[in-house]
Amino acid sequence: MAFATISAQAADNTVSASQKGNGNSAYAEQLDAKGAKATISQVGDNNKVGDSKNPGIFQKKSQDVEAQISQKGNENSAAIRQENSSQSTALVSQSGEQNAGTIRQDNDKKSKASLSQEGKKNAATLEQQNVSDSQLTAKQSGSDNKIAVKQLDSGHGIANIDQNGSQNSAVATQTKVNFSEVNIKQSGNSNTAKAIQKDAQQVGSTIAQSGSDNNALTEQSGKKNVSAINQKGNKNLTTLTQAGVGSESLVSQNGYDNKAQVNQFGTGGKINSSSIAQTGNSYSANVTQHGSGNVVGIVQH
Repeated sequence: MAFATISAQAADNTVSASQKGNGNSAYAEQLDAKGAKATISQVGDNNKVGDSKNPGIFQKKSQDVEAQISQKGNENSAAIRQENSSQSTALVSQSGEQNAGTIRQDNDKKSKASLSQEGKKNAATLEQQNVSDSQLTAKQSGSDNKIAVKQLDSGHGIANIDQNGSQNSAVATQTKVNFSEVNIKQSGNSNTAKAIQKDAQQVGSTIAQSGSDNNALTEQSGKKNVSAINQKGNKNLTTLTQAGVGSESLVSQNGYDNKAQVNQFGTGGKINSSSIAQTGNSYSANVTQHGSGNVVGIVQH
């Protein structure tokens, strides 16, 4: 048994739904739409694309809005919601079993969001509010991975997350940022990455993790701050904070149980620069920079 409810108002709409298997449910609604699209395709059993209380696809004032959901396997769930819209695009593609994907874009304008999951029990949430020219992408393969991305009161924000393995966790939060970017890539098991950008312009954060039980946290505010963390091995830890203007930081860890902490508070002018390279096991390094034009390099092996 399967049901699909498709509703559309205004002209120039395209909606379609295709379901195979048993117990699948779909719901799509496009209100004052113009050139809006909604495509739902489900294969397998007990997949769900929202309902009237928790919309799966639901595009409100619309314009050139597009939303697509494709699910294969069993018991996957997805819900896209785009509100005041304009040229918003949201895509969800899930394969396997018991994956859950949510995309929400509120006041929109030129927002894009993409979400792709494979395997089992992966969960991803992409959320934007009062967005304009923002872009989010998330990709998971494996099982029990979690992604959460939020952009609040931001414009020109970009977040890209790629996970491969199991029980990895990635969180990216951008609040009141402009021309800022977060990139997180994880492979292995039980890695944790968290990137927070707040009250920031032209900041960038990159986190790459391979191995297991690695932990990386970055917090950025201010202007023109850039950080990169590269962790290989197991149980490495990096915490990094940047505030003020004009700081750059690179942390590279390869081994087991290494720890690095970086704090940079720039005042503009010449760039503060720090690099930490740890190769081996159980090394510890701590860097704090104030002012401008400071340079620190630490190598441990």
